[in-house]
Amino acid sequence: MWFTRRMLSLSTPLWRIGFLPRMDGSRLGVHDFAGGGPVHLLGGTNALIGILFIGPRTGYFKRRKNRQDFAPASPASTLFGLFMLWWGWIGFNCGSTFGITGSKWIVATRASIITINASAAGGATALFYTLRKTKGKQVRVHHIVNGILGALVATSPTCAVVHTWEALIIGVIGALVSNLGNTFVKRFRIDDPVGAVGVHMGGGIWGLLAVGLFADGSLPGVDVMDGLFRGGGFKLLGLQVLAIVSISAWSLATVTPFYYF
Repeated sequence: MWFTRRMLSLSTPLWRIGFLPRMDGSRLGVHDFAGGGPVHLLGGTNALIGILFIGPRTGYFKRRKNRQDFAPASPASTLFGLFMLWWGWIGFNCGSTFGITGSKWIVATRASIITINASAAGGATALFYTLRKTKGKQVRVHHIVNGILGALVATSPTCAVVHTWEALIIGVIGALVSNLGNTFVKRFRIDDPVGAVGVHMGGGIWGLLAVGLFADGSLPGVDVMDGLFRGGGFKLLGLQVLAIVSISAWSLATVTPFYYF
């Protein structure tokens, strides 16, 4: 209930009023179509704070400990969970139109294609990543799963305002951000058992930034400024960065007392 109320208190200003309303009632213009910020970035930041408080699993970073003791118990169950999330992602990305009347069906169709394209590109990238990491000897399920999920997270803010071919770029980078992010976190001896920081925090940050880069305000059914690569300058990108900083600060301010006090 605590975390649900916090997400709702953040999502209301971000979605209903476009984030940080001006005195005249107009909006700043931050765009997040399906929750890359108040769902994934917020959740990933919460996870990082919780991980730092709880600490690593006993013996996880001890060299003498058998690493197989911490291996995933069921790769098949992991993949099954991935496919459940994968299909669900299409539903809530498309469903964020809240209807199919007028031009909403066009936005929903675009969102579905963006979601599939990005996740496919993310999965292919994750396959190359895991083969490179293992020197072609093994395909590690968690690399594939986190790569696909990182790409899907990145589609949440972007799926309504980018073109279908741009989804491939977003998915590739999303997969790399999630896997490299989890590796980066581990180097600081931070134990993230399911890769939540790389996938949700990393993917959420990348997705919000991608809006500022690729957004096309001329697409039917959307109200968004043009991104940097569309000739819109740095305004939208700067607003997306402001959203990232604000959401992260909100998480830090509200979750830290929950764990530490």
